[in-house]
Amino acid sequence: MKAMVDNHLFTGYSVGTVNPVRVSHLQFADDTLLLGKKSWANVRTLRATLVIFETMSGLKVNFNKSLLVGVNISESWLVEAALVLSCKVGKIPFMYLGLPIGGNPRRLSFWDPVVNKIKSRLSGWNSRFLSFGGRLVLLKAVLTSLPVYALSFFKAPLDSWVWLPDPIGGFTVRGAYEVLAASANPNRDSALDLVWHHQVPLKISISAWRLIRDRLPTRANLAARGILQLDTAWCVAGCGMIETADHLFLSCPFFTVLWEQVRHWLGCAGVDSNTISHHFVQFTGLAGFGKARRSFLQLIWLLAS
Repeated sequence: MKAMVDNHLFTGYSVGTVNPVRVSHLQFADDTLLLGKKSWANVRTLRATLVIFETMSGLKVNFNKSLLVGVNISESWLVEAALVLSCKVGKIPFMYLGLPIGGNPRRLSFWDPVVNKIKSRLSGWNSRFLSFGGRLVLLKAVLTSLPVYALSFFKAPLDSWVWLPDPIGGFTVRGAYEVLAASANPNRDSALDLVWHHQVPLKISISAWRLIRDRLPTRANLAARGILQLDTAWCVAGCGMIETADHLFLSCPFFTVLWEQVRHWLGCAGVDSNTISHHFVQFTGLAGFGKARRSFLQLIWLLAS
């Protein structure tokens, strides 16, 4: 292409008004983008260049996958030029190196290819066979690679905040209070924030997260899903109560002895709460509000659970 431009056989695209730069091609690996002015001379030269490339390199250009895209050019001219080049007519925006080229990044539809690619990566068939830790690693890898790559080239549109409980009236202090007051378990979010600790293995944090969210396969949960019969959902310890997460963790006489021993070892007094999330938040505050002490008790609770 450089030889064609130097010999005035191909006219590239001019960038800039002062000291303009002529761009005739961009190439990365096997993805090539050829740019030029609208002219039949450019079309014939481009066709000849590709044929010469095939002859000299022994490689074949896949014209069926090639696209001819025009900016402010009539559709009829593009169709005739595409017939000469034996390729298809493309439209703006088109994909190059995984990014939409020629679109308006201020429109939400511009980001559909990025969102669809994230969905396809996260919903792949192999993710069904990953553990919870593997799914979390996959989620972090996808969400920190694909968006960062796109945002390094384009500026994302600004989002507007909407108060979902009252989209018309908007946010008010009274409305926020009513939402918090209506929450069945307001401390659960605080407990979930405490689950992640840098000194705790990921699988333990995930297990604690499932415990607080009541996602462990207790007999009560298995019976609710129809996996076990309801009359077999009794506690595994034989205490005669239904085996729920709260029961195993807080009220079963066989297992709750553990927390008495932990508090005795720490030299702290306390009473077990009636829900797991309350228990976690309360336990981390036994030694006061010092950051180091709370982190230590947070670590003990996660390991003991």
